[in-house]
Amino acid sequence: MFETTGVMDEALLQEMKKYLLSPKRKAVLLVLIALLAVFGAAGLAVEIYIWTAAAVVLILLVLAVLRSAPDKIVKTMLSRMEETNGKREASYTTRLTEEGVSVCNNDTGASACVHYDMIDSLKETKSAYLMITRSRQFIVLFKEERTPDQLREMLDFLKRKPTQISWEN
Repeated sequence: MFETTGVMDEALLQEMKKYLLSPKRKAVLLVLIALLAVFGAAGLAVEIYIWTAAAVVLILLVLAVLRSAPDKIVKTMLSRMEETNGKREASYTTRLTEEGVSVCNNDTGASACVHYDMIDSLKETKSAYLMITRSRQFIVLFKEERTPDQLREMLDFLKRKPTQISWEN
């Protein structure tokens, strides 16, 4: 029905970076920061300043993890591409069919099909739409060489499928 082809490289992965850490993991880390802040405030209240200092250090550590984890994921993905393809990029063809989304790695010939009901969310970057599955796999729909009308038709097609995407009006 619809087909896109493009290259997943470091530039695209940098665009995707903010979506690589799952919302649940981000929420857990933010709750941890809140608990540490309460712990630090309690240290101030009872004048045990070592508690406050420890809480500040741990908050800074958690913030560093929040900031660096997506970069680590990008680096890992690029290394895996280099191991598999011999280069730090991979060419993919993505097809939206009646049954699901078919993804083919054009460099290795590997392919897979993901059923629509496994797709949890859809995110948009400058050069692609990212379909994110329940298990945090990313399927890329490349915008390159697509007109706005073609992109709208593709999204309308997806809206008629049984995905878990929350469509905003």
